[in-house]
Amino acid sequence: MSVNKTDIINAAAGVFNKEGYLAPTVDQLSQAAGISKMTLYRHFKDKETLIIATLRNRQNFFLDEIRSLIAVEQTPRAKLLAVFSFYEQWFANPNFYGCMFSKAVNEYGRALQDVMLITAEFKREMCQIFTDILRTILKPEPAERCACITMILIDGAIASAQAADVNSEYPPATTAWQALKAVIFSEGGEI
Repeated sequence: MSVNKTDIINAAAGVFNKEGYLAPTVDQLSQAAGISKMTLYRHFKDKETLIIATLRNRQNFFLDEIRSLIAVEQTPRAKLLAVFSFYEQWFANPNFYGCMFSKAVNEYGRALQDVMLITAEFKREMCQIFTDILRTILKPEPAERCACITMILIDGAIASAQAADVNSEYPPATTAWQALKAVIFSEGGEI
């Protein structure tokens, strides 16, 4: 069986998603990919390089997913609702273990600078997606502010979904969506 970098990254993503970044050993990661340690090291010089490649892969995948969701929607409301619905579905998935970016930052802090850089870049790109949508219903400054608030609401929803029953009366993503609508209204927008 021929294994390429993408196969290894996808296998590692599953392990990192479930177990975190610090706990898994290179042996566990190579076993998950169905390869030897030597093969893993042939593609990645160390575990940290694999972590960075995995985060970069997840960043590209996730942003492409969000962009494709909103591309088919016509109104700002439908675009934003599509994103929050995506999160609600993700939270209900049995493979949901939280945000891989936040998890990496929480585990590594500033010790692995590339983790901080990729996470910040991911958050900036997500914020820009929301800013672009919100500028169609708000003036520039309130749109940027609401985009930042949107990210905070989503991060809070992710944290809540990890600790709460997603089938509760107030599901995290739905509650975050309701809060965002109130914020948009308070900034003079209609949605």
